[in-house]
Amino acid sequence: MKNELGILPKYQHHKMRNIIILAGITITTILFFFIPYITEQYTIKNIVDSSKNSVHQIKLTRAYYVDAVVDDIKKFAPNIQFDHDHEGVNGKIPLPTTTIHDLSKIFSEKTGLKYNLYSEYPFKNRQDRHLTQFQKDAIKYTKINKDGLYVKREVMDGEEVLRVAATDYMTDISCVNCHNNHPDATWEKGMWKLNDKRGVLEVVTPIGKQLANNNTMRNYILILLVVTFMAVLFYLSKILMKREKVLLDEKDILEEAVDDKNKELHDLNTLLDEYVISSKTDMEGNLTYVSQAFIDICGYSKEELVGHSYEKIRHPDMSRETLNEIWRVIHKGKVWRGEILNQKKDGTAYWVDAIFSPEYDESGTLVGHNGVILDITSTKETDYLAYHDYLTKLPNRAYFEEVLAHAIKLAKRNNSMLSVIFLDLDNFKNINDTLGHEFGDKVLKVLSTRMGTVLKDVDTIARIGGDEFIILLEDIKNKAVILDFAQEILQL
Repeated sequence: MKNELGILPKYQHHKMRNIIILAGITITTILFFFIPYITEQYTIKNIVDSSKNSVHQIKLTRAYYVDAVVDDIKKFAPNIQFDHDHEGVNGKIPLPTTTIHDLSKIFSEKTGLKYNLYSEYPFKNRQDRHLTQFQKDAIKYTKINKDGLYVKREVMDGEEVLRVAATDYMTDISCVNCHNNHPDATWEKGMWKLNDKRGVLEVVTPIGKQLANNNTMRNYILILLVVTFMAVLFYLSKILMKREKVLLDEKDILEEAVDDKNKELHDLNTLLDEYVISSKTDMEGNLTYVSQAFIDICGYSKEELVGHSYEKIRHPDMSRETLNEIWRVIHKGKVWRGEILNQKKDGTAYWVDAIFSPEYDESGTLVGHNGVILDITSTKETDYLAYHDYLTKLPNRAYFEEVLAHAIKLAKRNNSMLSVIFLDLDNFKNINDTLGHEFGDKVLKVLSTRMGTVLKDVDTIARIGGDEFIILLEDIKNKAVILDFAQEILQL
C-alpha cells in the first residue's frame, strides 16, 4: 500500500524482496520435484518405446528364423530335429521359441536386457515352471487388451527394472502346425489357429543407472537454478536498494512540500474561518457548523449556536416564509441567494447577503445546506440614510420629493386631491439656546413620533430642515379634511 505521497514505505521494499525470495524458493522446490518426475517419466516412456521396438524385432527375427531356416530344413534336411534341448546335440537345432530364450541370454550378457516368453499353455519341459505374479497379471491383462502393453516397475535381484509385456500371436502357419502336432504339447491338438494369442513376450530393462543419471542431472539443474536465483536476487536487491534511496529522497522532498502546503491550507482555513461568515445546517434546520466570523457578527458563542435552529438569529421582522422558500429551493437541488435580516444576541438587527447551496453525503442523499453570507448592514444603512433623517429617522427631502412626484401623477390619473403642509416649531431656537441642543434633539424626536401617530398609511411626513417638516396627504375627499388634520397637528 502506498502512503499519502504515493511512495512505497521502506518496509514495503523489504516485503517485495521477501516475496521474490519466497517465489524463488517455491519455484526451486517445485522444480526440485517436478524435474526428476518429468525426466523419469520421459525415461520410462523411452524405455517402453524401446521395449516395444525390441519385441517387434524379436518377432521379426523369429519370423525370419521360421521362414529362412525352419521351413528350408524341413524341406531339404528332414533328418534334423527341432528341439529345446539342442545345445551340444548333433542333428538338433533350436525351436523358434527356444531361439528367443537363447537370444535373451546373449542380449542380457551384452546389453543387460532380458527377454521372457511364457504362456498359460507351456510345453512339457516348462510345465513345472511357476509363473510370477507379474507374469500372471501380464497374461490376464493381454487377454483383455490384445494390443496393449503391460508395464510395471519392480526390483529384481536387488536391481530396479522396468518390465514391459506384449501379446505374442501365431503369425505363421508353420507355427500353428507345429503347435498343433508337437509331441510335447500340454494342450488339445488342433486347438491353435492363425493369429491366436500364443503367450506373452516380455522385455526386462534395468533402470537404476538411468534413474541415477536423472538424479545427477536434477542436481546440476538445481545448482544452476540456485546460482541463477541468487544472481537475480542480488541484481533485484541492488535495483530495489537504489530505487528505495531515490524514493526516500523524493519522499523527503514531497513531505516537505506537503508540509508547506498543509501550513498554507491551515492558514487559509484560519483566514476563512475568521473572515468568511459561513455555516452548515442539517435537514432539521439546526446549525451543525459556524465559522468564527459567524460567531463574531451575531454575538452568540459556538455552543449557543451549534445544535440550535437558525430561528435563533432570525429577526422578527423577517418573514418566516423566507426560510421556507430557502428550503424549497434547496430540496430542488438548486442554490438560493437573497438578503436576510438577522438579529444579534443583543437584539441589534443586521442585514446579510446570503448564498445557500445543498449539501449531499457520499451516497448522494441531501443532508442539509451550506451557507456563505456577506454582512451588508453598512450598505443598507447608507441606503437608508440617503433617504432618511439621521436624527428622527423620518424620510428626508430627497425621499419626499420622489414620493410627491409619484403622488401627483397618481392624483392626476385618478382625478383625486392631495395636500402638502409645511410646518415649523415656534421659538425652537430658544430651546436650543437655553436647554441645549441635546434637549432640542429629544424634542424633535418626540414630535416626529407623535406626528406619525396621526398619519394614514398613505400619508408621508419628512424633515427638511432643523425644525422644518413637510407633510403629504393623499386621497383627500375635501378641504375640510386638510383643516381638521392641521388642527390635530397643532394640538400635539
